[in-house]
Amino acid sequence: MPLLTGVAQLVEQRSPKPQVAGSSPATRAMREKLAKLWRDYSQEWREKVEWPAFSQLFSTTVTVLVGSLLIAIVIGLIDLLFSSVMRGIYSIF
Repeated sequence: MPLLTGVAQLVEQRSPKPQVAGSSPATRAMREKLAKLWRDYSQEWREKVEWPAFSQLFSTTVTVLVGSLLIAIVIGLIDLLFSSVMRGIYSIF
């Protein structure tokens, strides 16, 4: 009598796929590599980055706000000028 094997038995005999998380040692190595990368990253942010003082941060923030306001005013004036010129051109035709 021939041996009949079902599909489930054939699947159980296969080796695990390397792409499946947790079935491969490469997954553990990748986690360790990411953990080391995160430790190095956080250490660099704590120790090697020079953070600005509050006074410097405040002065640069004010500078950016004033510059943005000036640019907005200039663009608004240019828009007003162009719209009045176009209104004048349209009224002629």
